[in-house]
This record gives sequence, structure tokens and C-alpha cells, in this order.
Amino acid sequence: MGRQAGSCLIRINGLTQSKSKRGSTRGRSSFSVLRIQTAYNALGDAYLITTYNAASGGSIVNQVEDIYNGLNQLIQEYQSHSGAVVTGTTPSVQYSYTEMSGGQSRFVPIIAIH
Repeated sequence: MGRQAGSCLIRINGLTQSKSKRGSTRGRSSFSVLRIQTAYNALGDAYLITTYNAASGGSIVNQVEDIYNGLNQLIQEYQSHSGAVVTGTTPSVQYSYTEMSGGQSRFVPIIAIH
């Protein structure tokens, strides 16, 4: 049986708590991610998810950063597969919403990706 390791931080009722994430390194599989850490904005939304190659300290393996507008709608998501997000150069997806009308702003579906 292979070695098992890893952890992540989660937030429950405004408190950040550590939870174990375990996986096996037996056979040809090996984990380069040993910790997942999540940062939350003032409204409690996860906006920065970072994986590390060590249970404490270590280097960033990959990272996702979410950008929200004033209505708390996700408008852009950066995703780096090798290290930290660099805003403006890391690949991202942008989301659009309709203008406010009748107290609502709705997501505009993505029709095609080229």
C-alpha cells in the first residue's frame, strides 16, 4: 500500500478549518499536490484556490483566481496549471451578464468557443 498524505483548508460558518485530503502514491501515481488552500472574500465566496507541493510551506503547484463584480457575479476566472496566477497573462475565461433590469442581472450564455 502506498503512502498517503495531504490536507486542505476549508471554511465553515466563517471559520477556516484544516481537513485531510488523502491519496495513494502506489504504483505509477504520485501526488505533487499535498495541500489545498482557499481564500475567501468579504462575502464568503472562494476567490483564490491554491495547491501546494508540501503539507506546510512548499511551492505553488497551480492556482485558480475568481474575479467578481459589484453584484457578486463571477466575471472572470484565471487558471494557472503551473504555478501562481499572473493577472493579465494567465489564461482566463470571462463571463457576461445583462444590464440590471427589474432588479435582476442574468448570465449571458457562451455560444461558441474558438
